[in-house]
Amino acid sequence: MNDVSFLRAETVFGAFQRSGDRVAVVTAKDKLRTLLGEGLDCGAGDAACFSAERSADTTFETNGLAAAGRPGSGA
Repeated sequence: MNDVSFLRAETVFGAFQRSGDRVAVVTAKDKLRTLLGEGLDCGAGDAACFSAERSADTTFETNGLAAAGRPGSGA
């Protein structure tokens, strides 16, 4: 499975965020990040979802944190 269109149900991470919990999803591959992060509102400040593969390209709006993995970022 490599596309969110194949998902048949909400992810557990999205359900946890909707119930008021803070959520963090960290994975190696960006393809998996898009699947696991489906339904998360990372810009709300209570969820973070990023991949090691694209950690240098994180933004708060998309990933819930900025500058993950950038040299000198403190991350």
